[in-house]
Amino acid sequence: CASVYGRPDSVPVGEDARVRPGSLFAASKVAAETYCAAFYARHRLDAVTLRYFSVYGPRQRAGSHGAVVPTLVEGVRNRLGRIEHDERELQDLTYVDDAVSATLAAGWAPRAAGRVINVGSGQMVAIGDIVSTLVDLLQVSTGPSLARNSEEEPPLSCADIRTARELLEYVPRVSLIGGLARMLRFATSSEEAEQSPFASVGRDD
Repeated sequence: CASVYGRPDSVPVGEDARVRPGSLFAASKVAAETYCAAFYARHRLDAVTLRYFSVYGPRQRAGSHGAVVPTLVEGVRNRLGRIEHDERELQDLTYVDDAVSATLAAGWAPRAAGRVINVGSGQMVAIGDIVSTLVDLLQVSTGPSLARNSEEEPPLSCADIRTARELLEYVPRVSLIGGLARMLRFATSSEEAEQSPFASVGRDD
């Protein structure tokens, strides 16, 4: 998980960048990486560490850890007045299909064992631009206002994905607009299914 990098000194962030977790969640990821490295060194277990950058996609819930995109989607769709994200915050967003492709490739790549590999898009997008894109896709008049913390520089995140390209032949294929459109289509189709008089047939919950 890219949270192990904390607030990076510069971007894009390569795998050799300093690890400095700023939360217990990030610290737990560092611990897991350390176990993987130890098992590889001691037992030659084919462990690969993938550091995912802000994965998003259908079924992701707003408010969960790192779930920036569904939080913004919910804010625009439900006409929320304000979202507590700095509009200048820069994120490297990875659509779930691309993350899955990298994960599957890591299981087969002969040179990936024992390595740490970033999985991201290799590009940054501002939170404010994501909201603007959602406003256009949903064809609404305006989006929610965003916070602006003037006391410190906004967070920024961007993966250097050269190692993933070399070892996994990884190429991100889903654009931001394409990924957001897929999320919105899924949300709409799910709501229509829930409203159908036949939606409950065959369900176990």
